[in-house]
Amino acid sequence: MASGGNLQNSVSRTVGYAYSPQLVEACNSLPRIHGRALLCADLIRAYGLHEHLRIIEPKGLTMSALSSFHSEDYLENFYNLCAEDDPEKIDKEVMEEYGLGYDCPVEEGMFDNCSLIAGASVMAAESLINNQVEVAINWCGGWHHAKRFEAAGFCYINDVVLAIQKLREKFERVLYVDLDLHHGDGVEDAFYTTNKVYTLSIHKYSPGFYPGSGKMQDVGDGKGLYYSLNIPLKDGITTQQYVSLFQSVFQMVCERIRSLRMSTSHFMIEL
Repeated sequence: MASGGNLQNSVSRTVGYAYSPQLVEACNSLPRIHGRALLCADLIRAYGLHEHLRIIEPKGLTMSALSSFHSEDYLENFYNLCAEDDPEKIDKEVMEEYGLGYDCPVEEGMFDNCSLIAGASVMAAESLINNQVEVAINWCGGWHHAKRFEAAGFCYINDVVLAIQKLREKFERVLYVDLDLHHGDGVEDAFYTTNKVYTLSIHKYSPGFYPGSGKMQDVGDGKGLYYSLNIPLKDGITTQQYVSLFQSVFQMVCERIRSLRMSTSHFMIEL
């Protein structure tokens, strides 16, 4: 997940990079993506990119900070399930109620790991607020499927929503751009009825493909009407076609933002 400043070009920018060995280890241990965080961190170091980045050392979020988005019931049960070392004492019905099952299995220490990853994204956003950097990156972040009341799609804590909430402490509106293969449903749902966050998601959309949401007709509701934009795609699009599509759509979105006088906006990109 990357966060940037206003929608203007800059020749040279101060780039912050959320990193610590503990963060990489925490992300590296998550189910379904074992080893990915370490590979990313090693590539950054191998190319010498870390020498041009300002390191943002993350800290885990408190239960209170996490509950600014997630429900206390979900957090409490997630915490308790992660702390239980006897599989026979785990309540399967509770796990299913909160989405903690097949897609989102629970392991010891996972709550603290997810809290640290979310903390990295929030601290990246905070570094933007404090003008310490102009671009902030958390390669371990981007868990965009998690909902207020449940885990979903390998995502337990929605660090993206928490980071946007942090940006909103200073900036009137935020543009969220999601370029992941899957629809950014958790983030869109969180801000579906507000005009303070504009969400744009370009994703694959086909029968049976997770999460099954993100139709073109999904454009927000209430005060958030027309503040959500979904570009669903079928298989087969080429790189050139995708780049051309993104450029035209993003230009259109930027023009709408300017028409709304969102001059103080910051934007976040989910990759």
